[in-house]
Amino acid sequence: MTIRRWWVVPGLVAALVCLLIGADETTLKSVKARDAKVAYEEAMKKAEVDYSEKVLSAKKNYRGRLEAAKAAVMQSGDLDEANKIQAELKKLDQEIKDRSQPQPVRGLVITRAKYGITNQWADVTEHVRKKNSGDAIANLTNFPDPAFGVPKIVVIEGLYAGREFVLAFDEGSPHNTLVFGVPSENLLTKIPK
Repeated sequence: MTIRRWWVVPGLVAALVCLLIGADETTLKSVKARDAKVAYEEAMKKAEVDYSEKVLSAKKNYRGRLEAAKAAVMQSGDLDEANKIQAELKKLDQEIKDRSQPQPVRGLVITRAKYGITNQWADVTEHVRKKNSGDAIANLTNFPDPAFGVPKIVVIEGLYAGREFVLAFDEGSPHNTLVFGVPSENLLTKIPK
């Protein structure tokens, strides 16, 4: 009897892991709540960029003032102090170099999506957002049909890595899954089923 039930424990552990992985992100159902979350995420990304720019500016200002101090110390003949300032400048130059290189902002934010043609469009923003998993949008099918019998296009607008994008393609295109960024080894885990 015990031998037959050995598979229950690994099955329960796998189910618990799946629940815990999915539990870290809340899925909001109402349009206003999801729009609020998108606005919040965009504001946070902007705040992070602004903060990074201000820190870089402060470091550059500090560097300029250190250069002036070093010149004054050198003129007075205090080589020990000049060497200490030079070491600080070298450290600061590396920090400035590191901050100057653009830091990738991760994440895919869908701001708007529509499906249709010319003046007949269906807002499919929520439909596309529900298909968003990590850096991929999968299974872009079953949109409400605003113009029956007429070929239509899908237009998706959003942000990826802090940059705006617009994608437009025919409904018949083979774009069942859209992957943003560089596909990783665990790509299949990002694509919702």
